[in-house]
Amino acid sequence: ASGTLTFDGTIYTTNAATYSASAFSINGGAAATVSTSGDAVSFLGGAITLADAASLTVQSTGGDVTTQAIRGTSSEDVTINAGAGSVSVGAIGSGNEMNTVAMTGSTITLAGNITTDNTAANTVTLTGAVVLATDVTIDTSANVAGDVNLSSTLNGGKHFRVNAGGTIGVGGTIGGTTPLNSLDLDGTTIGLASIGTATTAGVTDNTDINGTAAINFNGTVYHTNSATYTTLVGTPGNFNVLGGGAPVSFLTSDDALTFATGTIVLGDGADLTINARGGAVSILAGINGTSSEDVSIQSTGGTVNRVSIGEIGTTTANGINSVAIAAGQVHLSGNITTDNTAGNDVAITGATVMDSAIVITTNASAAGGNVTFNGPIDASGSFGLTVNTGTGASRTADVRVTGPIGANGSFQAPASLTISTNDVRFDSTVNVAGPIDIDTFNGGVVVLSNNVTTSGGGTLTITNAGALTVAVGANLNLDGSFTQNGAGVVSLGGNITTTDDAVSLATAVTLTGNLTIATGGGAGDVTLGVTNGTAAGVQTLFSAAVYATLIV
Repeated sequence: ASGTLTFDGTIYTTNAATYSASAFSINGGAAATVSTSGDAVSFLGGAITLADAASLTVQSTGGDVTTQAIRGTSSEDVTINAGAGSVSVGAIGSGNEMNTVAMTGSTITLAGNITTDNTAANTVTLTGAVVLATDVTIDTSANVAGDVNLSSTLNGGKHFRVNAGGTIGVGGTIGGTTPLNSLDLDGTTIGLASIGTATTAGVTDNTDINGTAAINFNGTVYHTNSATYTTLVGTPGNFNVLGGGAPVSFLTSDDALTFATGTIVLGDGADLTINARGGAVSILAGINGTSSEDVSIQSTGGTVNRVSIGEIGTTTANGINSVAIAAGQVHLSGNITTDNTAGNDVAITGATVMDSAIVITTNASAAGGNVTFNGPIDASGSFGLTVNTGTGASRTADVRVTGPIGANGSFQAPASLTISTNDVRFDSTVNVAGPIDIDTFNGGVVVLSNNVTTSGGGTLTITNAGALTVAVGANLNLDGSFTQNGAGVVSLGGNITTTDDAVSLATAVTLTGNLTIATGGGAGDVTLGVTNGTAAGVQTLFSAAVYATLIV
């Protein structure tokens, strides 16, 4: 029918009902209820307008409910309850027309925006699976009480935005069946179940989620393309990765993944896996755990292949068990601490760049945790590296660096290098712009496979419980003194050169090649333990210092 259909009463109870008009007016001066006994209700044609105080309730008890747009006058409420039936609605509200919007159905199809007013209780509650028929914005930002809650799943190849004055909750998977085009949520505390599946992204374009108080990740999979999660400046600990006590994964397809401002806090059992498949990963405020959670972060095989990470495990004692990071480039800007249980290892694969002084501590467990750098180490400033896997007779943890240290001309050499562990192995060159101090325990060995260079007056001190091996051709070029003062023996196959500084080896030295010990033209003394030559030819020991002393 054409024209306006006006409902002047307050109660309309029928069986199946279809109302057709170019416009509808609810004008009874009080709340109106349209109900059926399990049958469908349809408002076809034009928008429904609610007069002053004429809030609308549609109750179908299982029948489908269909309406076009619903407009208010002065903070009216809209309640649609289809029970096991479906709900399909157009836009609801504009400006300060609507106060509370609540809809229940097996599916709720949104074909327009929902806007609530500036008075208290301006909430939107959608109980049932939500499907987007068009791009949708839900806006409750006019009042701080404007909570938005979706109880179940959210699907539809459209753009979805929520601008809430209060909290936001999504109780089901987002984009698990039909991915969204984009997802943009702004609220105080935001709670999310999963996004997408382990194999398919739930959002095809950008995901931007801003929770000014907290973001609670209650599900187990968050698979997006480019995604940014943000919390309020100055409130760390706001990314609560809970997972219901199960491991949680964040995945992208060679797209950036950013946790801005806040710290990630892992709930009990919520081991964290991040795989951006080459997209840049940024977690500058770091990660902490609750009860020995594991952290695995990967960005390889794609375009950027970079991970930037702040502190890990430094706030809650025994919060993080193991840490594994793999990327083309790993930027560290905070310390790493693991717990007191077995397997508390740290492994970094790729080119490590220190963006601050870094301390890695894995000494809380009985054996200590291994620390492995599978790649080079450099610094973006004058920053030192300290690694402590523990001391004492029970320690078996090792430190190994497979790539060169301080060799990338685009960065700087570390300002210092301090290691306390069992075994230490450097497979490539070591270049440090300051002192190197290595302590091993429980018979731990030290292996220098290539040249070691210091600058800035940098000394080299090795307190080796087990054997110290300097490989043939591995020269020590030092701008400070060299001191070997451990109980372990020494196998020496490379030259030692200092700048007017002393060389001291406390224990038995076995020469494995022709070499020179030269301390320059100053007061660099040379002190050697018992020396044995094992290689064919002549082993020549001398000091170019005028006042050098050689003790054998």
